[in-house]
Amino acid sequence: MSDKFCSMPWIGMFYHTEKAKVCCASQHKSSLSPIEFRKSDFVKQLKKDFLDSKQPESCKDCWDLEDVGMRSVRHNLMSSREHQTINDFNLEDEYDLEFIELRVSNLCNFSCSICNAESSTQLGKEITKFPKLLKFFWADAGLVEISDSNHQEILSFMPKMQHLHLTGGEPMLIKQYYELLDLLISNGYSNKMLLQITTNGSVLNSNILNRFDQFKTTRIVVSIDAVNEKAEYQRYGTDWAVVKENCFTYARREDTNQHGNLFNLVINTAISAYTVLGFSELASLMADLYEINPTIHWMGSLVFGRPEINCTVLDKRFRKKALIELKSAESIIAPTNFEPMKKQISALINILSREDNYGDFNSFVEFTNNVDANRKKSFYDVFGYKLVDDDDNFCPAPWVLVD
Repeated sequence: MSDKFCSMPWIGMFYHTEKAKVCCASQHKSSLSPIEFRKSDFVKQLKKDFLDSKQPESCKDCWDLEDVGMRSVRHNLMSSREHQTINDFNLEDEYDLEFIELRVSNLCNFSCSICNAESSTQLGKEITKFPKLLKFFWADAGLVEISDSNHQEILSFMPKMQHLHLTGGEPMLIKQYYELLDLLISNGYSNKMLLQITTNGSVLNSNILNRFDQFKTTRIVVSIDAVNEKAEYQRYGTDWAVVKENCFTYARREDTNQHGNLFNLVINTAISAYTVLGFSELASLMADLYEINPTIHWMGSLVFGRPEINCTVLDKRFRKKALIELKSAESIIAPTNFEPMKKQISALINILSREDNYGDFNSFVEFTNNVDANRKKSFYDVFGYKLVDDDDNFCPAPWVLVD
């Protein structure tokens, strides 16, 4: 039996507003409570498919990534449970959850090109101003929050929880999360638990850090796909200077606090056609952070659900530019311990060096032109060249030799 069919972490669950999920990709649109979802026919059938060595359609994203040598969500979720397989589980039994990813609201202050209105109220507001963008984004622009009753049911999992991941929206803007953290701290759960926050990096204050310090381990995952103007272009609404300073503030913190609790910083990069066209600058930022704190991590993955901005849509000319950037980044981070990202970069170089094309460059051009209508600066203003330019001699990093 192939490893991809037998390894799946059924000890965790994703619960996002009105969508309960087994993982990032395999989701079930439902108003079911978390407990009802765990016992649903949908989850039972998914388990049965794995046991029968079938490839569930809802798991297609992971298979596709693994087929081209990329690290999938399944890999990430199984990284700490390498020896546990679905064969250890019984279809009818209910098991205690060790991990839950929770999104109680989509409230956000950014409008990012890789996002959708389900995860960003700000993006939802922006795209309704430009009807052409509705082809590329979900149309629902409203604020979505789970009910208080569902929130209470989620809390029922906490006594046995080992890893809690809070996401959004922007988690540090969501008042329910502060209430939840205080509840966990006051009831003694925090000293047994890994708390993970995925944030856009725009919000930081002493009250937040004081709460983080109460947890056995705190992992701050900051989403950064580029630096300077490229960052502000991709994650619209960004004040790059603030995000950068907050990252350095996190990096300067000691690995352990006065309570002996651990503090981890992770930079997460959503790899897209925009990202790879500025990867050397991003690598330089990561090298600077690493010099301050060599315990930080850098991870990334190809953008899900947005084929029009995936790096594989780039045409021959832009692939050359992307390869120059990636090879420069590879050299910059060579002295670091960013092993997962080194493997990602190597895989990207191999993918973009192929003759075949996995996407439609014209769709990328159309997407970018439509996005430009909703940005203070255009792609040309930020990246310095036109998408339809025929200049094959352009080289953004001439000191890097390209085979």
